[in-house]
Amino acid sequence: MKTTLFAALGAVSLIATPALAEVSGAELSLGYSGLADGGARDIHKMTLGAGLEFALSPAFSVQGDLAKSWYGETDGSGESYALHGIYHAPSGLALGGFAGHDKVAGEGVDFYGLEAGGTFGMVDAEGALTWLDGAGSDGFGVTLKGDYALSDQFALGGKFATVSADDGDAWRLSGTGAYQILPGLQAEGELGLYDGDGMNTETFVGFGIRATFGGDAVTRSGTTFGKRGLQDFLPGL
Repeated sequence: MKTTLFAALGAVSLIATPALAEVSGAELSLGYSGLADGGARDIHKMTLGAGLEFALSPAFSVQGDLAKSWYGETDGSGESYALHGIYHAPSGLALGGFAGHDKVAGEGVDFYGLEAGGTFGMVDAEGALTWLDGAGSDGFGVTLKGDYALSDQFALGGKFATVSADDGDAWRLSGTGAYQILPGLQAEGELGLYDGDGMNTETFVGFGIRATFGGDAVTRSGTTFGKRGLQDFLPGL
């Protein structure tokens, strides 16, 4: 299944040439998060991410993501990239498939999965099923998140993610908030709980800034879907 999905998404990306496609959305983000308890504050992460989406037609698009993360506990870093193939239904629902690769401290993990999301009135929601394929360790994860627009500038929401792998399980649950500083520029915050295999449940906090470009009633502002991969299950925006 993984090989087939990689091939299908690669074929879609080749179709997205300047003659047939146009940029429909893009985003840049910078986020920082860390465990809040005194004995665990060395565990933190900073991530710089970028996404670009091409519309092949009103109904189909392809999205690419890149992210670079730096970790405080190990003074290490990680990279992640993903490619999405997306169908936009007339109702505003977006359905997608994705595949990509994570690399942390020299160890690589392939991932692939299915996703869905959309904006329905004041609610923006998305969810994903992710399969992980690492060297000697496989896993499966679920991500759910949503936001409710209180006004043109404020939104509140939540996020839940859980992953089960051969070498351990983890989950995170958090509340999120966003404030639009300027059109296309918003500040974000997150407060939640994280439980990794072999550790106590810990409180974590996160904050960041996100710039979005393009988007319309079909694709929403910026890119249609968020980041994917193993590193997205760790605390952080």
